[in-house]
This record gives sequence, structure tokens and C-alpha cells, in this order.
Amino acid sequence: MDAFRKYFEHNPDLFTGLVALLAIVGTLVAGWVGAKIQANGGREQAAAAREAAAATNEAQRVAALWTVRQVMTVDYINHARENVELSIRMYKESDEDGTLKRQVDASRIALVQKKVGLELIADAPVVAAVKEVQAAVGEFAQNALKYGPGAYADSLLGKMRTMPSVMAAREALHEARECELDAASTDEAKRGARARALRKVRELEPRVSSEQGLQLIRHYMRADGATLDEYREARALVQNKTEELIAATRIMLKSEEDVAAEEVPTRRWGWRRRNSPVTATDSA
Repeated sequence: MDAFRKYFEHNPDLFTGLVALLAIVGTLVAGWVGAKIQANGGREQAAAAREAAAATNEAQRVAALWTVRQVMTVDYINHARENVELSIRMYKESDEDGTLKRQVDASRIALVQKKVGLELIADAPVVAAVKEVQAAVGEFAQNALKYGPGAYADSLLGKMRTMPSVMAAREALHEARECELDAASTDEAKRGARARALRKVRELEPRVSSEQGLQLIRHYMRADGATLDEYREARALVQNKTEELIAATRIMLKSEEDVAAEEVPTRRWGWRRRNSPVTATDSA
């Protein structure tokens, strides 16, 4: 060691160059080590970022699906109820110009389209429940279109039941119906009973329009005419099927669960700790 010391004392320029060289080498080595550590940390950071992005994308997908299912199911149920309300109006309002019938038909078409949309996005139990609602609502609407105008015209007679002409018309209508249902009645007797009922109904004009008079004849002549009990049963069926759909939807949407939002998993703590600033606790 003394020899080296004496040598460099006699050659100070050479010693200065050696120190500079060592400084350069040290810098290069430190840079290489730092770059390697940073590269490893960068790869881990990128992997963690990819995991976080994947988890976030999945959470967003689930949230979007939940929202679409909720909105579309509510929309379908609202339209089903709208169709039922329009059908009920067929029994309670005059529709001589056909406006109400067109509204029922348009609502039915819209409901079919919304059913198709739900079939593409809802789970199997909800799709099955939607089909049940669709069938019940469709049958209720068809009965309303078929029996509603006649039932409404008959309700007009009920409001005027104390009038002699109305009493005579209702009596003739009931006789015509009994004759129609009597297997022993001849065709001639049936035609005569219908003609008498039609004359009595026409005597009610203008309180009962000509179209409403024809609806009354058809209403009383139908052997399969829907009774009040059948109307109530059909309406109750729609309500029951709608409630089943709501129950299935609540299960699909997990309405009874208190589900917290999933946290994006944080991993690779080793890299984070190696590259994070030293805290007071760490220093201690």
C-alpha cells in the first residue's frame, strides 16, 4: 500500500485520472442498477394497472347490464299496464270512431317489441315471466276488443233501465238470446226474435246510436259472451302474472341484497413499498 501511495504521490496527474475513471464507472454501475430496479418496478406497475383496468371494465359492464335490465323491465311493465287500462276503457267508453281500438292495437304492437328486447337481455326466469304476462295481457285485450263495445252499450241501457222503451228493448234482447241458445228453436224463430230485438233497440235512438244497437244485438247473441266474473278473472290473471314478473325481476336485480361495490384488488405490494418514499414509521 505504501508503494502505491508513494507512486501516486510522485504521479499526481495519474491519480487524478484514476479518481475520475472510478467516478465514471461508479456512475455507470449505479445507473445500471437503478435502471434495472426501475424496469422491474415498471413491469409490475404495468401488470397491476392492467389488472385494475380489467376489474374496472368488468364492474362497469355489470353496472351497465343492471341498469339496462332495470330500465327495460320497468318500461315493459308500464306498457303492459297501459295496454290493460286501454282495454278496460273499451268496456267503459264509446268507441264509434275506432280511436280507442287503434290505441289498443298500437299499444299491443309496442308491447310485443319491448318483449323482444327483454328476451335479448333478461335472464331466463324473467323471460318466462314476460311471456306469461304477454299472453294474459293479449287475451285481455282481445276480449276487450270483442266484448267491450257491446258491454258498454249494455251499460247505457242499465243507466236508462227505468224508461219503458229501454225495458222493452232489454226484454226483447233477452228473449232473442234465449231463443238463440234454445236447441229446439228453429232458424225462423231465431230470425224473428233477432228482428224484434233490433226494432226495439232502434227505438232507443238517438240515446243509443245505430252502431251501438248493432253491438247490443251481437253482445246478446254471443253464446260465448264474457260474463262479469270472466272479466274479473281475466283482469286478476293479468295482475297475478305481473306480480310474478316483478318478483322475478327483483331476483334478477338482487333487490333484496345489500351488495357493496367491489374494490379493485391491489397487489404487488413489494414493488410499491420498494418505490414509495420512506415514512417516519419506516425510518424508525
